[in-house]
Amino acid sequence: TILNIKIPGFDVLYDNISMSELINLNIHIKENILSVIHMHNGSISKSSNNAVLAHFLDPRTAINVSIKIMENINIFKKIKTFSRNFNIVIKLITRNIKTIHDEIVTIPEYIIDESYISILSNKLIIDSNTHELLKDNYSSIKLTEILFSYFSTLQNHYEILKPLNFLQISNEIINEKIKIED
Repeated sequence: TILNIKIPGFDVLYDNISMSELINLNIHIKENILSVIHMHNGSISKSSNNAVLAHFLDPRTAINVSIKIMENINIFKKIKTFSRNFNIVIKLITRNIKTIHDEIVTIPEYIIDESYISILSNKLIIDSNTHELLKDNYSSIKLTEILFSYFSTLQNHYEILKPLNFLQISNEIINEKIKIED
């Protein structure tokens, strides 16, 4: 499973921020992202000021890491105040990939349309393959495909809402209650 993290508009932060504040921000953002990936045995393929590309052997690990990264970034944004705010978009893609020494050689063309990236800020997006593997464990909603480039028209995308599938849990509780009453 490929973990693709974008920090849209990070390059715009250069305009109204001091160099020391920019370096400090970059260090803290990367610390909140890269440390979680390493802690869960993810392989980082690429890392730049505005993006991180990593991969995991298991989609469940990838989604849990993504949720933890979102939590870390949200806590960091509450604690630290900067002259400009920043957001992240996390997308998981489950596909067969080729790697050489932990670097992803072939990446599927699942590109979020840049004009819609602000709509997806601070969201965890998964493709239909990842959704199919994890739908019983996570609540999600299907996104409109207008948000994605023409390269991905055959692929559905979903936003992860919660780490638990509340519909599944409620059905289990109802079924247990019915068994008890019978």
